[in-house]
Amino acid sequence: MTDLDEQLHLAFDKWADQGPESLSDSEWPLFRAQNFILQWEAGGLSGYLYNSLPDHAEIRATLDSLLVLV
Repeated sequence: MTDLDEQLHLAFDKWADQGPESLSDSEWPLFRAQNFILQWEAGGLSGYLYNSLPDHAEIRATLDSLLVLV
């Protein structure tokens, strides 16, 4: 597991264990990216979009988070 993989998992686990208010500003992009990855692996974009609409700002923030990882 790479350092980035570890950071993604830690941010997601923190959100799951302690709630969204526990994430720092720097952890939110990691959480969003990991959440997208997990939903993609579970069924593709249709599940992600179905669960995220109509929150366009959150979808945009997720896309921005993914672009930073590239």
